[in-house]
Parts: sequence; C-alpha cells; structure tokens
Amino acid sequence: MNKIGRAVEKWQDRRVVAAINAGCGRRKALAQAKARRKDIAEAIGVTEVTLFNWVNGHTTPNANKLAQLAALLGCDVGDLIDDG
Repeated sequence: MNKIGRAVEKWQDRRVVAAINAGCGRRKALAQAKARRKDIAEAIGVTEVTLFNWVNGHTTPNANKLAQLAALLGCDVGDLIDDG
C-alpha cells in the first residue's frame, strides 16, 4: 500500500475510534469508516474508483487534488508522496 492508502486508513482508524468512543459498536463504527471513503471522494470531487486507484497506486492525483486530499486528511502533501 502506498502513502495515500496509509493516510486514508489512518484517517479511517481515527473515525472508528471516535465512533466507538461516542458509544457506537465496533461493527457500526467499521461500517461508518468504510462509507467514509465515499465521503473523501465526494469532498475532493473525484469518484470512488479514482480514490481506489490512488490508494492502490494504480494512478496518482494531480497537485491540486493531492493538496485537497492532504487538507482533508489533516496531513502534509509530503506525507502522501511515495519516496520511491
């Protein structure tokens, strides 16, 4: 998994923990986190397929989308760029 994938997973993990802490069951929290990928895609104006391709390293976002994704995930653009 590339850095974008890891950042998305970290964001989802924070959502799961927050949902559990708010009293949701683990199963519901995990379901909410999965749905969040759709929210990520919508927030930055791409399809879920595009986000899937970024997460799995099939394609890469342009600079504008990368900046939007970093802002949404609460990280720096450099955190999303693979060094290799």
